[in-house]
Parts: sequence; C-alpha cells; structure tokens
Amino acid sequence: MDYKVVAIKCSEETAEILSAELSYVGFDSFAFENDELTASVASEGFDREGVLEILDRYTISEFDISDQKKVNWNEEWEKNYDPIAVEDLCYIRADFHSKPDRNFKQELIITPKMSFGTGHHHTTWQMTRELFALHPFPAKVMDAGTGTGILALLAEKLGAKEVLAFDIEDWSVENTLENATANNCTKVKAEVGTIKDFLEVQAYDAVLANINKNVLLNEISLYAKVLKNKGILLLSGFYDYDEKDIMGAAKKAGFEKVRSTTREGWMMLHLQLT
Repeated sequence: MDYKVVAIKCSEETAEILSAELSYVGFDSFAFENDELTASVASEGFDREGVLEILDRYTISEFDISDQKKVNWNEEWEKNYDPIAVEDLCYIRADFHSKPDRNFKQELIITPKMSFGTGHHHTTWQMTRELFALHPFPAKVMDAGTGTGILALLAEKLGAKEVLAFDIEDWSVENTLENATANNCTKVKAEVGTIKDFLEVQAYDAVLANINKNVLLNEISLYAKVLKNKGILLLSGFYDYDEKDIMGAAKKAGFEKVRSTTREGWMMLHLQLT
C-alpha cells in the first residue's frame, strides 16, 4: 500500500487542530517535529479536495503533498528500534536485541516488517498494560487490525485459549505468524480481512482494536455482534478529545465504560457489553 503525505508548517497548537480535522478525511498517522505536521493516508483513500478545504479554512499557505511508498519497517527499525518496557509487566524487543537484564512478567519478541505495533506508540503501550489488568483473562479473543500481532500474542501468553488476529494487509498477517513462531505461540490464528469477514464467528470474550477513530466509529457496532454478553472491548488509536464521539457510538452499540487511560494525549478505553 502506498501513501499520500501532507507536510504542513504550523504551530504545535494548530497541529493538534489540523490532526483532528484531517482524521475526518481519512488520515490516521500524524507526527509533529520542528514546527511541521506530517500526516499520511493510504493513497486510495486520499481526498485532495477535502484536504485543500481544511488548509484553506485555517489559512495554511506552507504545505506540501507528496507520494510515499510503503516502508520496509524491518530495515528501518533495525536502525532505530530500541527495546521497550511496559512498566514491570512486559519487555518488548526484536530478535536482534539481547535479553533484558531484569525480570518482567512477560517478554515478547516483536520484529516488525512493514507492520505497526511494537509497543513504542502510546496506544499500543496502553493496550499492552491494560491486558495485564484483565482477571480472569478472556478465553476467546479477537484482535482487529493486528499489525505485528503484538496484542494477540500477549493475549495467548496471558491465558487466552483461542485468538483470532486479522489485518487488511497480507504482510501484517505474515509478520504476525513470524512473530508467533518467535514467541512459541500456537493458539493465534491470523488471517487477512476486516471485522465484516468474521461476523459469523461469534461468542468472543474480548475484542481488541487499536486502529484509528474513523475505523472504530464504523466498526464498534460490529464488535458488539461478535462478543458474548458482558464481553470486553479494548479500544485505542485515538486522542482523548475524541472520547465523546467514541463513547457516543459505543453506547449506541450497547457498551458501557469500565475505565480509561491517557498517555501523551492518546486514549485507551476499556468497555463492556451490557
């Protein structure tokens, strides 16, 4: 998958506003550095008129729109990827890193290959931590938009008996299976698809969805369909100021809020089907 990248010269305050605006026209990846906001979206979902309308509305004159090929994250992460500790709970490293010098409850070997999800991002970090708070641990788990498979693999290690992980990218599914082998995980089934492809497989105890606001708003009602009564839904991939919108859709689908966490403006929601 190729991407359209919009680079915008602006203040940090304006960058936060523009990130929210651009998310409504499909953008799901943002970075701000040296007074420049960089936002990306899959090329097939790029709405040029929508982007230009937003930039005009905020009188933005310094910007650039470019094409970007998908990146081989395996090569990039080997250059820049350091292991990460999620408190004292989980140590996440690639296969080319040495083992930790202190004890953690779990250790994961996650070597990304063009896939999102190493634990570094605030959303994955919070989802990882929240999995440790589930007692008893759900037996049957669905991981929507699995990326590297990090959450699916951790779910197995924490006690899940059956895990379905899926992603729209075939290379993410391949990466998940490779990481499953590296972690000696045998209960994770990984397939290409979206939640719509797995609606006939019901009665899950928990659904994990670390994606982005727009996808979550479109799919929350579908997550409810595959969950058991009182089933758990963990969501992330959105900012704390999006909570009202997410919770509005969640309540309509029959969910209630159990708790939430935030980290550097990113939110994790723990919901339960009523």
